Amino acid sequence: MRTMYGSIGNAANVVACGLAALMSACSSAPGTTTEGSGPVQGSAPGGSSESRAGSPGARAAAAPSSEGSGATSSGFSKPPLYARTVATDHVVELYDFGDGAIAVRESYSKDSGQTSYLDTIRPITSMAQVYTSLNPGAPIPDAITKADQAAVLRQQTYVAPPPSVAHPSAGQATPPVASQVLQGADSNCSADFYGDNWSAQWFINGFCDTTQDGWCRTNWLNSDTGTVSHGWVSWLQFEGDFNVAGHMEGTHWSCEGWLFGSCIAGWINLIDIDINVNPRRVEEVAWSPAPWVEAWGSSPCNHMGSAFRHN
Repeated sequence: MRTMYGSIGNAANVVACGLAALMSACSSAPGTTTEGSGPVQGSAPGGSSESRAGSPGARAAAAPSSEGSGATSSGFSKPPLYARTVATDHVVELYDFGDGAIAVRESYSKDSGQTSYLDTIRPITSMAQVYTSLNPGAPIPDAITKADQAAVLRQQTYVAPPPSVAHPSAGQATPPVASQVLQGADSNCSADFYGDNWSAQWFINGFCDTTQDGWCRTNWLNSDTGTVSHGWVSWLQFEGDFNVAGHMEGTHWSCEGWLFGSCIAGWINLIDIDINVNPRRVEEVAWSPAPWVEAWGSSPCNHMGSAFRHN
């Protein structure tokens, strides 16, 4: 559960809505229309498919809530603006979480033989860049252009940091623990079927890029970026266990209303992503730009690979 900080009540929320032109405090959320079969959470159907955002629908400004907002039953707080199945069980999606917070998600199975699509187009600078790489020569949908513009405004506005309250494991990773402890936590944890330490070296070779800032871990219990702000941030998580899923969450900080560069109506931490990382699956979320975001993951079996990269 996420909590609002520094709220001054409903009067401040009215001020926030009055400043919508400055900071989209009473922003709109896009609806969606689908072409073909859209991807589903955790895995994508075979063949080629895509879905695109339709015209934005109005969203009324809500009064400040001490509980914040959470991800929906699909695991994401909003449907994707655009989704493309690039190969069997391999999907790339573009998200606008509101308030100028945008992200690109990629999901595929390690054992399918697929490799990262996003690695072929880095550095990721905008959603329009990703869309164009998937659709060369095609016009960029208006919803994607507007989301990118809102993200630039957010980066320019969100300079002051939010409250110093972090996830308990912020900026840390829990090291491997004894096998008997894991057995007590989940007796379904798998054996190392390939004899490669649950694909630890594969993860290191593919994702522990020493030229990027950040850090990389293999076969850990949990890890967390802490609240960070950069030009771009990538959180990549792999569940090495063959039986038991891991878990991933991602959030961004939002200010309910700005006045002369100050957040006057309270900060709120919004949960954008709350998904299981299925066994042997790779999940990456990349924010660009990435002012005041946080990601963390866990593996009940201590078989998580995680890579935190940023500029």
